[in-house]
Amino acid sequence: CNHVLVQALVPFMKEAEYGRIINVISTSVKQPLDGLGVSNTIRGAVANWSKTLANELGQFNITVNNVLPGATGTERLNEIINNVINRRIFVQIILNINVRFGSLTVIIRNLIIDRTF
Repeated sequence: CNHVLVQALVPFMKEAEYGRIINVISTSVKQPLDGLGVSNTIRGAVANWSKTLANELGQFNITVNNVLPGATGTERLNEIINNVINRRIFVQIILNINVRFGSLTVIIRNLIIDRTF
């Protein structure tokens, strides 16, 4: 999905000589979570792809940033919490962050308000 959006929008950003691409990705990029090998690999790939894009698009005044908001109250997180087999993943999440779940609304609002990107 990220790649398709970038392919569709970057030509317009280049024409405007301005653009902002923000990827919201998991903190597992910094510390992989046990039992999520494929997921951890894909997230790492997205992070590095973003760095490549930043290098390639900077000359057009297009910035590319990754945001790692931490644990966020989503259906997927609820599935992990409710699944007895995956409780150790939940414990890892709690041990790696400040036991506070963000909401998508707050994260999006902060991205819109924070003009540093």
